[in-house]
Amino acid sequence: MTNGRRAGPVRLALVCCLFLIGCATAPAPSSSDNTALLYSRKEVAARDRLVIFVPGALTSVQMFSPADGWAVSGFADVYYRFPGVDGRALDAPLNLDEAADQIADFANAHPAKDVALVGYSSGAPIALMAASRITGNRVVPVAAISPAVERAGGIPTLARGAADVARAAA
Repeated sequence: MTNGRRAGPVRLALVCCLFLIGCATAPAPSSSDNTALLYSRKEVAARDRLVIFVPGALTSVQMFSPADGWAVSGFADVYYRFPGVDGRALDAPLNLDEAADQIADFANAHPAKDVALVGYSSGAPIALMAASRITGNRVVPVAAISPAVERAGGIPTLARGAADVARAAA
């Protein structure tokens, strides 16, 4: 196979990536503080249930905006912000154990509330770790969406994803 034949799929993958980047939503409004968790104290106080959303690395909490309607079901939304995303300063690298501790500490500070965790991509392992650290006699459901797996990422994953998008578009 010549280099000319290989360039076609690579160009297609790059075009697909640029297209997907262009479709991204606007980042969430900046927060004036640097705390990891973003929530409304008023909503948390008023609701019987908490849902804590953990996005993937380099993913905005805005990806969970369709869940805003969960308040009708008694949930107060809480969002974990990665360092350097959604207005949070990039003051230190992400530490999975610390992230899980911060989420569990928040849930443990509200012992009378039911807690559910939703983790997307690299947020899924954080949600699973946090669930195991939430104390009390509570069952903590975890939804792990597209969890990150060992050896995932890089150009091979990008190529497979671009091929999937191209097939879906066709």
